[in-house]
Amino acid sequence: MRPTGLPGTADARRSAGRVLGQRQQGRAPCGVWGVGRIAAPPEPGAPGEAWTAPLDLTILDEPLRVRREVLRADPRLAGAEVLRQPQAANPSYLTVAQFEALRAYLPRDGGT
Repeated sequence: MRPTGLPGTADARRSAGRVLGQRQQGRAPCGVWGVGRIAAPPEPGAPGEAWTAPLDLTILDEPLRVRREVLRADPRLAGAEVLRQPQAANPSYLTVAQFEALRAYLPRDGGT
């Protein structure tokens, strides 16, 4: 189980809004919105192509999402790559200790 996200989604929505002249409604809170597990062994792609692996991803119900402020306030997580370099490309990584600290905030039943 590891946090995951969809790179660039928010930027694409903001750009589309500007192009269409729509008013921007603000940003959704940053933080951990979902958890996933690799659902099967990875498989190699065609020569020169990337490997792929199916992901079983659960988007957490809103009250179960872990806000960035909570993560940043936890000294075990304050040094996490995603907090130090928030504009870096996905995936970002956690140390084993950081992952264990994050798990304390996540629901044990998958979050739905």
